[in-house]
Amino acid sequence: MVDQVVSTIDKYGLISPGDTIVMGVSGGPDSMAMAHILLKLRNQMRLKLVAVHVNHLLRGDDAHRDASYVKAFCSVNDIVYHQFDVDVTARSLELGESFEAVGRKVRYDCFEKVVSIEKADKVALAHHKNDVVETFFINLVRGAGIEGLSGIAYSREGKIIRPLLDVTRAQIESYCEAEQLSPRMDVTNDENHYLRNRIRNQLIPFMNTVFDGDVVGPIARSTEILKMDRAFWEIHAQRLYHQCCTERHGGVSINLSHTATLTEMEMVQLVRHVIRLKRGSLLDVTMETINRIVGLNRSGSRIDLDDSYSFIRMHEQLVLVPRMENDCIGELKLNWIRVPIDDKARYQLNEGCVAIDADKVKGRLSVRTRQPGDRFVPLGMTGSKKIKDYFIDEKIPVIEREKILLVCDEEKIIWVQDRRVSELCKITQETQNIIIMTFGQLVERH
Repeated sequence: MVDQVVSTIDKYGLISPGDTIVMGVSGGPDSMAMAHILLKLRNQMRLKLVAVHVNHLLRGDDAHRDASYVKAFCSVNDIVYHQFDVDVTARSLELGESFEAVGRKVRYDCFEKVVSIEKADKVALAHHKNDVVETFFINLVRGAGIEGLSGIAYSREGKIIRPLLDVTRAQIESYCEAEQLSPRMDVTNDENHYLRNRIRNQLIPFMNTVFDGDVVGPIARSTEILKMDRAFWEIHAQRLYHQCCTERHGGVSINLSHTATLTEMEMVQLVRHVIRLKRGSLLDVTMETINRIVGLNRSGSRIDLDDSYSFIRMHEQLVLVPRMENDCIGELKLNWIRVPIDDKARYQLNEGCVAIDADKVKGRLSVRTRQPGDRFVPLGMTGSKKIKDYFIDEKIPVIEREKILLVCDEEKIIWVQDRRVSELCKITQETQNIIIMTFGQLVERH
């Protein structure tokens, strides 16, 4: 097993000589086997080993005994030891998230703290081949695509490493027995409250019986094939990105005239690549959301990806734009208030402060700069006009045009900063409620 782990480390370049490695060590068989093997490699590779133990305060005295066991192991073997005690149950109730999700976030936060303290190079986690298969089934029943089904990565961003990913749970247990490690056993792993435990304790043993053999190996090999397919799509999507996309103002514009010959899957992968590039991950972005984005076909239509980004269809452009928190961009904030029309006289309206019909605004207000193909209906006109042409007619210098802010709702541009509102939102005799807005201060008359 040691040879297999060394082979994995070498094949994927997980560890370099002289690295400081933070190890997540729970005291169970997986993490103890990993710590013990890295200990064997310490002198040869000039490694500094640092153990992090996170006590979730879930199992009372058993949890404290786990911590004592890991601490004693580190003391005997001259391994730097950090312990964190976090009430994950209380935190999950406070955040309204699952225990597993909060526990994972807590652990990674603790790893990052120790990485900073110890100036570490890597964080080693003890995921193994059985974890890959369990994750495959979890993502399969959730309807995941190739990214979810390709399993757990050997390395993430060159920082998180998983040197045990090519060995099985059975190999780990045999290793612990042969090395007389006597790891701590978490009895909650035998409980079937969680999906992962049901897959581990019920589904995989049942499949072993049905198929008259160990299914972990073949399924793990399938995830390796999917990893290669995923790598192909990532490279191809990157090429498509350079051919079809332009970065502007913190977002990305996809030129749809350049994507006309792409297959549906290529378009899906391109959109996924754009999201991953700007957002950092595809976490919580479903295939249904991706398909809705690809299907945007009306200029001005939009889909909010999350609190940070939206996709907007702008004629022949599909644009990922940052959503401005609190309706602001840079240091400028849109101040606005919704009031009955009878209160209009209370506020000073000037070139920098305007009023529109609140009931003609569709959805949430947002602030952005111009995008290719932008159009709006200037007050007093019956037809729409390109923002570019409007700027030309207004004799706005080219250097100033990229700085002018546009206030939009979810369908249209409703105000060109300090210049003109949209005819589609003008106040009429039928107006009952108004929105007063400004990038300065709302001033009430005395």
